Amino acid sequence: MESGGSKSRKERVREAVRELDEATEEAVVDYASERGVDAEYTRKALEKLVRAGEATESRGVYRLL
Repeated sequence: MESGGSKSRKERVREAVRELDEATEEAVVDYASERGVDAEYTRKALEKLVRAGEATESRGVYRLL
């Protein structure tokens, strides 16, 4: 798939939410950490995406809007 390291950490988190079938916090953290994004940053980024209205969280699953 993609091999470039040019994506920002935030874009890696967004990519995880977009690509995963069930984008739970744990799954997003795992996906992002495999691509060099630390777990703490990923959790904060998910919260910020929801607060900014760029994503929703329902029953533990995240979706981009």
